Amino acid sequence: MPKKSRDEEVHISLRLHYGTAEELKPYREAASLLGSLMSRGTKKLNYQELKDELERIESTLTVFGSPGTISLSLRSKRPNLPAALDLLRQVLREPLLDASELEIIRQSRLAQLEQSRTEPSSLASTRINQTLYPYPSDDVRSYLTHDEEIARYKAVTIDQVRRLYADFLGAIEGELTIVGDFDPESTLKEFSKTFAGWESKHRYARLERKAFPNISGGKQSINTPDKANATYRAGLTFAMDDRDPDYPALVIGDYILGSSTLSSRLGDRIREKEGLSYGVGSSLNAYAEDKLTSFAISAICKPTNMSKVEKSISEELARLLKDGVTADELERAKTSWLQSEELSRSSDQGIASLLYRSLRTGQSLLDYDAAVEDRVKTLKPDDVLAALKRRIDLKRLVIVEAGDFEAKDSN
Repeated sequence: MPKKSRDEEVHISLRLHYGTAEELKPYREAASLLGSLMSRGTKKLNYQELKDELERIESTLTVFGSPGTISLSLRSKRPNLPAALDLLRQVLREPLLDASELEIIRQSRLAQLEQSRTEPSSLASTRINQTLYPYPSDDVRSYLTHDEEIARYKAVTIDQVRRLYADFLGAIEGELTIVGDFDPESTLKEFSKTFAGWESKHRYARLERKAFPNISGGKQSINTPDKANATYRAGLTFAMDDRDPDYPALVIGDYILGSSTLSSRLGDRIREKEGLSYGVGSSLNAYAEDKLTSFAISAICKPTNMSKVEKSISEELARLLKDGVTADELERAKTSWLQSEELSRSSDQGIASLLYRSLRTGQSLLDYDAAVEDRVKTLKPDDVLAALKRRIDLKRLVIVEAGDFEAKDSN
């Protein structure tokens, strides 16, 4: 999407996909390190030289990876774009993949994991994800404990990372979005040169995600001694994508329950009225390509307030599913949500994200965005309640609480 601007900025996002769920099993941690390692030097420029050159041409280039995907984000300006694209080409096609740089990345990742081993928020998130998505531990989609991840990261070798790059990466499947002040013909020609002759030795199949409908609800507790704050996490999943007729009503129902951009039921009661939580909210995330939607609630509070926070959340959820939403709060939520959608389309990054979704689904922005927004505009309170009742089953709600629940309140 070329568009002129005073600052002449251009934003480029590139995602390359590779491998299959089965073939990537031995490379889970290597794949998560590969992207960062690719950005730490090329065969022509070491890490510091690459960093200096990007700074000289007023550009930023970030690379990150996960099993099956390498993602690059480039921000530059029109006069410097050719030089920036050359650096992107070097990172993609001529990465140094240096052993000493791998060690730097590894130690940073291990330090983060060590710090998270006793953090309530991290432990609660890991536990609830393990419960909601019970993939086998050797599956690249599984959620591992911190200790398991630490052990696996320590075992990664530079030969493993280099083999992953050499055997799996290639221009076989991916999405390229470019938004800003650029010439489409010359820019795409440069990318054609970058991708020319780059083939993978292995086939590609998308890593599909799914809901696990037979997961039983219930509460789990994790004790984290000597931690000042406690974390509440609750969630469930169901088989629905973001093109389902229920999606717009569920989005607005969640918005009313726990939005961070609107006066919400959870925020008004638990944080403002009762003063029990430092932060509380809910979220609803639906996949575009898979029949998977997650509904989640989170809160941070003092450990001694956890039982009260849990009770208040439970009561607000039950009230929402019994009585639905009022006409007044529905109209306010619709107005606020529609404004936030319009705002997201005002930034180049927001447009790039929408274009990426269009590329993955084969559905244009107008087809998708207009349909969802038109449906939101016509929603009635009964529509929201009916959708919530169809999809949110409180018997399936998984709750995880983490904190120092054995300590006495000092106040």
